Amino acid sequence: MRSLGFEHVQSEVRRHKAVRVMGRVVSARRGTLTVSGLEQAGVGDQVQLAPEKFDSLYGEVVAIDHGRQTIMSDGDTEGIVARDPVIHLGRASISPD
Repeated sequence: MRSLGFEHVQSEVRRHKAVRVMGRVVSARRGTLTVSGLEQAGVGDQVQLAPEKFDSLYGEVVAIDHGRQTIMSDGDTEGIVARDPVIHLGRASISPD
């Protein structure tokens, strides 16, 4: 049996995109959250907040500073704590003119 080697496995893994990109809440204030781990998210991108706690709490990236994103929530963020997951959904499909 031939050994593929760790380098081969790494290259195969790199070829595939992540199913979903997830960051974590760093801090929370009423209406806004600071998140890390979403380096590819841009201003205007949509996120889902703490999906295991809330069925449909979403937000939008409104600022980026030193690798952290500020998220404006579209609902009440009471109950969100540091380390809660934030799922990157991508660009908004509808935006104002």
